[in-house]
Amino acid sequence: MTVRDLAQATSGRRNAVVRILARWERAGFVRRLPDQKPIRIIMAPDIRKYETPPRADSIAPPRTTARQRIWASIRILKRFDVPTLQIAAEASRRAVETYLNALMRGGYVRRVTRGHHKAGSWSVYQLALNTGRRAPAVTQRGGTTIILDRNDGSRREIRSERETSDGGKLTMFVNHGTNLAKALAAWSSDLPDWVRLLASACDTTNQRTVAERLGKSNGYVSRLINRSYAGSYSEAETLVRAAFGQEGVVCPAFADTIPLASCVRSRRRRDPPTTAIRRLYARLCPSCPNNTDAQEG
Repeated sequence: MTVRDLAQATSGRRNAVVRILARWERAGFVRRLPDQKPIRIIMAPDIRKYETPPRADSIAPPRTTARQRIWASIRILKRFDVPTLQIAAEASRRAVETYLNALMRGGYVRRVTRGHHKAGSWSVYQLALNTGRRAPAVTQRGGTTIILDRNDGSRREIRSERETSDGGKLTMFVNHGTNLAKALAAWSSDLPDWVRLLASACDTTNQRTVAERLGKSNGYVSRLINRSYAGSYSEAETLVRAAFGQEGVVCPAFADTIPLASCVRSRRRRDPPTTAIRRLYARLCPSCPNNTDAQEG
């Protein structure tokens, strides 16, 4: 039988069938017929005497690295502290802190609350840039930390001192040709998380692509990074967080969390509401506490 035949016969998902067959094949319970397309699977002769297949628990599934588990846990949790991430990823504190610091310096994670060891509190972090399921690789070359993202093919060169999860100091040095370096030079210690997010997005792609996603010009993005913009920074922050962040707001229309991007898009529509949901938005959005447009107006 083929994998497709087995999936249809068992009403199972194809990926689940593939995983089970792979384990059985490693255990010698089944084997593939050579030179068959699509691949066909047959049972080993001495297995037919069993009414149910022997347990293959002793055949270990492919091992994942600690960093892959940490990255997968970050994508699921989205907001976390170090102890929570340790438990979710089944990794040591040192492994979590080392990888987390590299992800922070690369703009993948941002700190939303600073902890302090004297108060017994932990820093809280949030996923800022989710490029895909494959964990960004971190290597060291000549004192420079290089982050290779295998999801989008980007490369980042960053050097920094190590930051501890209980609020220790972080001194950062980056490749001076990057947008993140320009932002650090312009904003210094006042660098907001959203500007870091914007600069990291520009380093991942380019300013033109980021500007198009924001609906703005290249110059607009450049002035924000270089702290030379004369307009509203709160409006810019809203646009950046909506476009590149992973944030959500509780919408009174649904009594549930929706992406910030959906909130901004819905409250800023100016064409006549022609559906029930858009009429609901038109009625609730002007007085909604999430509507910072109304507060600024």
